[in-house]
Amino acid sequence: SLGSGPLVSAEGVIGATLTGFTLDGATRANGIEVSAGSVAINFVRNIVRDAVTGLFVDGASSSVTVVNSNFVHNISGIFGNTCAASGLDIRNTVFAYNASEGLHYGAACSGNHNYNLFWENGNDLNDAPAAAELFLNPRFEDPERN
Repeated sequence: SLGSGPLVSAEGVIGATLTGFTLDGATRANGIEVSAGSVAINFVRNIVRDAVTGLFVDGASSSVTVVNSNFVHNISGIFGNTCAASGLDIRNTVFAYNASEGLHYGAACSGNHNYNLFWENGNDLNDAPAAAELFLNPRFEDPERN
């Protein structure tokens, strides 16, 4: 049993990078949670699949940069509940087959999202699409592993 906590948690962390991982939540846990004022968190070239929420951000001064990652087959891909001003920066990331939503900015969270790809999410994003965002099939070579 995975329990109720996330697979990876950053609480009050300053300056950390998570890269090259596949996080599989088995639909019972969040992939990664960033909270309690964690800043300069970089999430690069990762896959998060089958999680409740792939990345959950909470904390008025929390900030996360997500680059070249895949959020696939989660209930929610990324959910920014509260964060620093422009605290959620997401680029070159794939959001596919997330049941509820791909990318969600809460009322107390803002940021940038550019050059992302969205496909067959319950709702792709709750913000206006930025320039150069695509809504196309990512054509994974091995969809069971992405």
